[in-house]
Amino acid sequence: MEHLVGAAEIGQMLRVGRQRVQQLVSREDFPAPEATLAMGKVWRTEVIRRWVIEHGREVYEDDEARSPGEAESGPGDH
Repeated sequence: MEHLVGAAEIGQMLRVGRQRVQQLVSREDFPAPEATLAMGKVWRTEVIRRWVIEHGREVYEDDEARSPGEAESGPGDH
């Protein structure tokens, strides 16, 4: 069974907020979604993971994921 992710999961994988995810998925070089559902677009997890690594970013696994609010805070925001 293929694993699929939506925008929220991509944000968790990258530790970025919703706005940044929307910027990324709008890029011409971002992978095309596997499907568009009523809840939004979904992508194959492995395709996104590969794209992220190819673009020099780190992929965080589920147990390492932070909430979007934590992802957007800067070094002096704590």
